Amino acid sequence: MDRHPDLVDAARAYLQVGDLGGAARALVDADSVAPAEVRCRPLARTVIADVARVTRRRPAWRDWRRWPVWCPPA
Repeated sequence: MDRHPDLVDAARAYLQVGDLGGAARALVDADSVAPAEVRCRPLARTVIADVARVTRRRPAWRDWRRWPVWCPPA
């Protein structure tokens, strides 16, 4: 049974509701089931690009110790 289209659709749905972790997990699962399909299909590549774009736009909360310290003007 081909699960990869469902997993790519799930990744897109996770991304639409703002769950970046869920989107990434679904893409990794899809890649483990059918790597060539995920890496070559236009829809999957679009979802991967969208995840990458969102990731670049916002900082990872777990890396807060590496954020620059910003002090408001006194």
